[in-house]
Amino acid sequence: MAYDVSKKPGEWVRARSERESVVVLVLFVAAFAALGLATAALVMGEKIAATLLIVASILVMKLFLADQIEVALRWLKGSNAECAVGADLDDLKYEGYVVMHDIEQMGEGNIDHLVSGPTGVFLVETKFGWYQDVALKKVKRQSARVHDELGVWVTPVICRARSEKAPYRHSGVWIVARTDLVGWIRGQRGRRVEFERLAQFADRLQ
Repeated sequence: MAYDVSKKPGEWVRARSERESVVVLVLFVAAFAALGLATAALVMGEKIAATLLIVASILVMKLFLADQIEVALRWLKGSNAECAVGADLDDLKYEGYVVMHDIEQMGEGNIDHLVSGPTGVFLVETKFGWYQDVALKKVKRQSARVHDELGVWVTPVICRARSEKAPYRHSGVWIVARTDLVGWIRGQRGRRVEFERLAQFADRLQ
C-alpha cells in the first residue's frame, strides 16, 4: 500500500473522536429512553417499575455518561490540535520540506507528523495541553525506529498546541509550542531524507 500524499493531518484521531462521540450519543439516548419508560410506567400506575427505570437512568448518567463525555472532549481537543499543527507544518512544503501525516503503525497507534527538509528530520507528536511520560517514551521509540530504518538522526518533538513556553528539552525530547514549531524547525541543522525513502518506510509500517 503506497503512502497517500493527499492524506490530511488528524484523520486517525478525528475518526477516534467521532467514535467516542457516538458512544456519548448512545448513552444519552439510553438514559432518556429509560426516563421516558419511567414516565409511561407512572402513568400506568407501575410505581416500582418507574422507580427502577429512574434509578437505571441515573446510574447510566452518573457511572458512564459523565466519564464518556470527558473522554470524547479529550479526543475532540486532540483532533483539533493535530489538524491545526498539521496545517502549520504544511506551510513548510513551499520551502522544500516533505511533510507526512498520520503514518499508521501496527500496534503503535500512529505517527502524527513526519517532517524532512533542509534542517533535518523531525517526528512530531501533537498534544493539546500537557503531556505524560508515556508520550515522551512513545515519541522517542518512534524516532529511534525511523533512525534505524533510514540511518539518519530523527529529532523527537512533542508539540503543545496550548502553550506559550519557549522550546526546551525533556528527557531527550524537544517540547515546542505550536506558535514556535515551524520557526523552530527552520532554525535547526540536520540531514534531510527524500520523500521516496520516507514513503517506503511508511509503507513497511502498515
